[in-house]
Amino acid sequence: MITKKTINQFLKYHFISGIGWILNLLIFLFFLKKFNIFVSNILSTYITITAVFILSVYKVFDSTVDKKSINYVIYLIYKVLSVFIFSYVLVMIYNLLSKVLDNPVILSKILITPLISCSNFFALKIIIEEFAKNKIKCYYLENNVKESNLY
Repeated sequence: MITKKTINQFLKYHFISGIGWILNLLIFLFFLKKFNIFVSNILSTYITITAVFILSVYKVFDSTVDKKSINYVIYLIYKVLSVFIFSYVLVMIYNLLSKVLDNPVILSKILITPLISCSNFFALKIIIEEFAKNKIKCYYLENNVKESNLY
């Protein structure tokens, strides 16, 4: 069920992500001067993901546990996999559009953005909020077991 909280988070995340996307696009266009579309997308994305992650953790999602270590590692693993997958899809879109348009690099990047953005939002929501809940539950259970062993 989609709640009002999730909708608010979705909007806040996409505002932050939109700024990240603009930076990503500028870096992507810079790298296109030296590299192909696949490599340029990977490099530009990895440069901007940390900033979007940090801002999202502190400004969008609820997390009452350590907001840096394990959540970032999990998000980074997700991003490594998703960047390669989406970069491949970007090349496929580019190749399809190239049949009817001259040099559709920016259009290809724009077309794939909603898919990337939505998958990133839900991945972050799960990583930050759900893993945080599980970590709290584990902490609670560990402390109750320790206390019950004292008696």
